[in-house]
Amino acid sequence: MTSRLHGIIFYSKRGNKYFYDNKTGFIFPIGNGNFDYDKFQHKYHDKLGIQRDFDNIIDNITALSVEDYLVKNANGFKQLILEVTSRCNFRCSYCCYSNHYSMNRSHRSSDMTWETARKAIEYYMKNFKVVAKRNPLILPTVGFYGGEPLLNFGVVKEIVNYLKTNYEKFRFNFNITINGSLFTEGIQDFLVKNDFSILLSLDGDRETHNRNRVKIDRISTFDKIMNNIDLFRENYPNYCKFGISGCYNLKTNFSDVEKFFTDERLFVVTYNQIDPNNTSYYSCFKTKDFSRFEYLYNKFESKFARYVEEQGKYSDIKDFLYSMIGRKYLNSSYHSVLKGCRSYISPFTGTCIPGEKLYVSINGDIHICEKINHNHPIGDVDRGLNYQYIADLINKYNVSVCVKCESCSVQKYCSLCLAKCATNTDFCKAQNYCDNFEKSISIMLHKFVSLLENNPEIFKRITINYYTNILDTVGEQF
Repeated sequence: MTSRLHGIIFYSKRGNKYFYDNKTGFIFPIGNGNFDYDKFQHKYHDKLGIQRDFDNIIDNITALSVEDYLVKNANGFKQLILEVTSRCNFRCSYCCYSNHYSMNRSHRSSDMTWETARKAIEYYMKNFKVVAKRNPLILPTVGFYGGEPLLNFGVVKEIVNYLKTNYEKFRFNFNITINGSLFTEGIQDFLVKNDFSILLSLDGDRETHNRNRVKIDRISTFDKIMNNIDLFRENYPNYCKFGISGCYNLKTNFSDVEKFFTDERLFVVTYNQIDPNNTSYYSCFKTKDFSRFEYLYNKFESKFARYVEEQGKYSDIKDFLYSMIGRKYLNSSYHSVLKGCRSYISPFTGTCIPGEKLYVSINGDIHICEKINHNHPIGDVDRGLNYQYIADLINKYNVSVCVKCESCSVQKYCSLCLAKCATNTDFCKAQNYCDNFEKSISIMLHKFVSLLENNPEIFKRITINYYTNILDTVGEQF
């Protein structure tokens, strides 16, 4: 009897036939004849010692197994993210705290106190020291989040000074995500002096940015932000830990955005579509907006493909077109390395394990990350992580979300996580998610391999440099 296929067969634009092997994460040319999967398994899986079944799955996660994974096996406490304020002087139309996201909190106006911050720091560092003994290569990483974190800059300064004074033997990675309106000279001096990785939100040219990113009183924000950026580049022209994060929606003109970022020589670290999951945001657009967007996006992808065909033409890793289009193919280029090893606690999807990083909200609750709604806290700064609750969350997630994962042909590509699947009380995924996801990966692999056939060197030459550059620039924020 023929074994069930753990992967997908697809063709390139040139008509060449390939097999994506989900067990290894590799792509194999297989010729245009019949594909003997059993012979393929014997040649690659058996000789490499790759399991045919998911024998390493733990059916019932316990508090002890979670604690072992995070502490004993040194997988936890990689980063501390502090929500130093819920206040924000912007009211961006697509904000996750707007009324478009029913499962998230609304805009609030509270600050984290120094006492709460201090407790979070002490708990994080106590556990980080234990983990660092088992993995001495890692560095403590502390991020500042909001709202707009610079609205509570006094506490940010106090935290940094406290850490450098009381834990002077450690070299800290500090990072911050800001909207740029308060990025004034004194603040710039402090962030540079303390070697911060700075990620500034900017959606593009004046018209594109001001369409969505405005102040509470609806005043546009572009000019103020650009003045601050220009001041920063004048004072610190060689500072490398500064990058841009942007969003696009159905009305974004990619050509205008590309021209702006290119002319301004700004390094765009991420430029992503506004998340379409669990939101009513896209209800404001018309059918023609969706059609226009699809046309413009495909046109932009074609432009990237033309560049790829020109050997040696594409070499600037800071090019906007590469940030927007090329980066999604980098995950395929290094897929088997970056995504080949899942956690034995939750081995199917791309979810992190709660406790790998700590996101501390204003009131001192500890959450899985900065992207999940606040209905699933995994501890607090007074009592620390609740390992039993984390185990219960993982078990619930594995049962409710991962029901078809063992039969999935592209499971290693899956980016579903606790944050993406969290409701107010549970975890779930859209009914047709798995079928749609497999189709999307098949299309992506078709495009990826077609690009490589036109220029085999395009990703080989710059993939390592690209990731290194991004990590050097914005660190753990990427």
